[in-house]
Amino acid sequence: MSKKLLIVEDNSDMRNTLKDFLSNKGLDVTAVASTEDAIDEVDEKYFDIAVVDINLPGKSGFDLIEYIREQGKEMPVLAMTARDKIEDLRTVLKEGEAIEARFIGVDRKARALTLSIKAKEEQ
Repeated sequence: MSKKLLIVEDNSDMRNTLKDFLSNKGLDVTAVASTEDAIDEVDEKYFDIAVVDINLPGKSGFDLIEYIREQGKEMPVLAMTARDKIEDLRTVLKEGEAIEARFIGVDRKARALTLSIKAKEEQ
């Protein structure tokens, strides 16, 4: 049974590239463009992990992480952001099991995510 992954990224090129790459690695990927769409998915389905862009239009990725935790979901969340302020890292970490990760290039993000999922499976 493949791991279920939720990607929340408003940039369609990034979202589709991550979805294609990770699907080809055997993951069951659901990809959406907004916090509102992600909330609908989280309410309807189980996910092993979520990858959330912080800078989303409307409600932010911070809002989504807070919602996930309020619902009692224990899935790990990988928060992606181009922000470099320490306050943003603190905000993510306050919301639960989240990691602020900053990478350049989609391939590095996808490789890091694959490694993160493998590490989780080995626990």
